Amino acid sequence: MNIDAPRASAQLLDSPPVRHLASALSNPLLRNGHLLTLSSGLVAVTGLCFWTTAAWEYDAAVVGSNSAAVSLMLLLVSISQLNLSSAVVRFVPAAGRHTKVLVGSVLTVAGFVALVVGVCTVSLVHVVSPSTTFFDGTTAQAIFVVATVASTIFVIQEGVLAGLRRTALVPLTNFLFALGKLGLVVAFSVSMPTHGILTAWALSAAAVVVAINVFLFLRAIPRRRPTATAESVVLPPLRQVIRFVTLDYVGAICSVAAVTTMPMLVLAALGATQNAYFSMAWLIGTSILQISLNMGISLVVESASSQSDLARQARHVLVHTGKVLVAVVLTILVAAPYLLEIFGSAYREAAGTLRIFALSALPHLVVTTGISSARAQRRMKIVLWAQVPQAALTIPLAWFLLPVIGIAGASVAWLITISLIACGLAVCKDSWLTVTVPGGERP
Repeated sequence: MNIDAPRASAQLLDSPPVRHLASALSNPLLRNGHLLTLSSGLVAVTGLCFWTTAAWEYDAAVVGSNSAAVSLMLLLVSISQLNLSSAVVRFVPAAGRHTKVLVGSVLTVAGFVALVVGVCTVSLVHVVSPSTTFFDGTTAQAIFVVATVASTIFVIQEGVLAGLRRTALVPLTNFLFALGKLGLVVAFSVSMPTHGILTAWALSAAAVVVAINVFLFLRAIPRRRPTATAESVVLPPLRQVIRFVTLDYVGAICSVAAVTTMPMLVLAALGATQNAYFSMAWLIGTSILQISLNMGISLVVESASSQSDLARQARHVLVHTGKVLVAVVLTILVAAPYLLEIFGSAYREAAGTLRIFALSALPHLVVTTGISSARAQRRMKIVLWAQVPQAALTIPLAWFLLPVIGIAGASVAWLITISLIACGLAVCKDSWLTVTVPGGERP
């Protein structure tokens, strides 16, 4: 047996799946995409642990009010960051000696916007919702503003790390953030029984933001070694950067709206119980979509300085990620009712909804790759064309189908919309795969 063990190990290491994995991890394009996917999975798992711990340590009413505050804060973060996280992914790889100024300016602008938005929110919340008591007192208001500003900067810092090809640090920073808030939520359960959950979030995010800034400005940026191609590229004029950010922000808002409004539509059309079943299926379904989104980010990073190899890289992403998604989708098609049963036997009712969401991951890969390729080339009309219909078609179609076929109506609406966009991009593939700039370069 001792003689056979090394032979078995050698056979395992030489097996096709292991060789395929090793090949994928040796490719920066695929490796960074998988690292970002690992980070997304880590966020989901640690988030579940955080709220489970909070439910054990705090009164249910406190958990509910803090959960609402965190949800509001995350909405403000998505607004305040102005989609600059996407901009730094696109421009940092080609920024060269201007990297420090670019990163510093982006973080300052986003932090200031988050500060203004946070202060305005706590000032006006009682006007909009007079019954809200969570924001009574300056302490609670200050905690909320700190959480908003820190979380906004944190989101953009992850984009900077990806742009600097320090993607391996993204899961690490998320783990440290999760570990910090998990420890603090327990520590504050006695001293801050009302606001301890949000305070744990705010202080942990602030600590991680400070640590990342120190690393970025004292080590990562000064010691970066850009490629020769990146060094030869000059950042576009400020007006072009502003145009990129503005149009990308509009597209991103439409894409986010298509996802975030679905539970609200189900709640309005079918009630709270049906929405509970739908929300769990939607949570799992949207987590599958993160795989192609993260691969898209990696594609932008690797092609930002030079688009000469963009078509091959895009096809590589489609083929490799497609194989991964086919395996995931097949698993979901079989295991959907068992996954949902974790939340309770009644949640099996949403198995069909989850299966349809899973199927949408395949056309979504085409859409995400097309958007990322167009974003790398700054073809913002393509980005808008692929994102605006996600809200413009999905929302009214879901509103029409929900009363007709139940909670599956929302998933059918999403599948139809994303499939139509994918077909359009497939037919017009030259618009996002073919580089028309002479020399194949566009900064």
